[in-house]
Amino acid sequence: VVVTTSAPPVAAITASGPTTFCQGGNVGLVATRGNGFTYRWYRDNTRLSNLAPNQDSIIALTSGVYRVVVIIPEGCSDSTASGILVTVKNKPQPPVISRPTTAPGWDSLFTNIRNQGNITWFFNGSPLQGGQDGVLRMVNNGIYQALQDSVGCQSDLSNAILYQCSVVILNHPSNQNAILNQNIQLNVLASLPNLNYQWQSD
Repeated sequence: VVVTTSAPPVAAITASGPTTFCQGGNVGLVATRGNGFTYRWYRDNTRLSNLAPNQDSIIALTSGVYRVVVIIPEGCSDSTASGILVTVKNKPQPPVISRPTTAPGWDSLFTNIRNQGNITWFFNGSPLQGGQDGVLRMVNNGIYQALQDSVGCQSDLSNAILYQCSVVILNHPSNQNAILNQNIQLNVLASLPNLNYQWQSD
């Protein structure tokens, strides 16, 4: 009688990147590979039954302890006893931004998250410098948004505020050609209140 013995496989899991990440991220987990090997994957001791028997890698999207049982063609098996811990951190809620409609502060934006130093402002989709305490003075016409960063995770973008400040000079009288030494009255129509003006001529 010839007795043949086979050495059991050594089950191990290798992560493709950090196993702690923010909501919406993922990490690849790869088991010990070999010809004819089959696998049983577990998360928190519950088998992931929707996987093919020969699937030697998975993408982890949720928190938990992942283990794998590796089986060679001869039937011998080994499992990762301790497993590998995956931690998914929740994204913070996006801030809510608002703008006063009267002076003072009509040209400033405020978030409902203040003085935490974790606010990033965006102008027309590009990040801006400053305003991390939750207050930003608007300078240019365009669309302003914000997000917050908490425990290394960024929120989605906030609601958008469109800033439009326009100044139009109205001539009076309509004839712009003045006789020498004759005064012409110029009026300003502005889209925002309480502005200061500096007049210049050619």
